[in-house]
Amino acid sequence: MTKITETSLAAAMTAISGAELEAAGAGDPLDLTFEEMGFDSLARQELMGRVERTHGIRFPADLVFSDTSTPRELLAAADEQEDATA
Repeated sequence: MTKITETSLAAAMTAISGAELEAAGAGDPLDLTFEEMGFDSLARQELMGRVERTHGIRFPADLVFSDTSTPRELLAAADEQEDATA
């Protein structure tokens, strides 16, 4: 398992739907909900697949597919997983 960082998560998000991230406008995109960024369920599934392949981290479905979850919450969940396996 490799550590996931804000930069690597943001890069994966941009690769999937960079237009939505740019259109989101003000604020830190990691604090916006996936819904606010325009990530539909397919984009979220693709993001989770990239994170799992790259970092070996699996997220609970309720976190990934909740309309109120944010990328920052995913980072916190990843940190918890990494701490548990360390």
